[in-house]
Amino acid sequence: MANIPTQKKILTENFPEKERKWIPALLEPLNKFMEEVTNALNGRLTLTQNIAGDLVTVIIDGNWPKKSKWTKNNRPRAVIIGQHREISENHVAQADPLCLDWEFKDGFIQINNVINSLASTSDKFNLTLVIFAE
Repeated sequence: MANIPTQKKILTENFPEKERKWIPALLEPLNKFMEEVTNALNGRLTLTQNIAGDLVTVIIDGNWPKKSKWTKNNRPRAVIIGQHREISENHVAQADPLCLDWEFKDGFIQINNVINSLASTSDKFNLTLVIFAE
């Protein structure tokens, strides 16, 4: 993997005197771009702003299906569970792994079931989905 470039700015002073009148107009957007790219590559890329995907939280209560409108242009390709947490915050660790049954239907992410979830009408959960698009 390549290292992040060390040069983050091009200075007007580095140019001959005759260019110093017009060069700032070129350097300002160029320097801003270089700074933003360096910041992004320095651990600031995010799923929702920089990758074709999204984070969606739905409340599950054992009744299926649950739908969430997909607002991105690219079609969802993979959905994984990011978090499965009781709304009551009375957290109990689950021994059985969760399995997500989902599909993309009519512009919606449709959750058909979360197998092994303890969600019920009396014990609801926030289900955070990590969605990757094509």
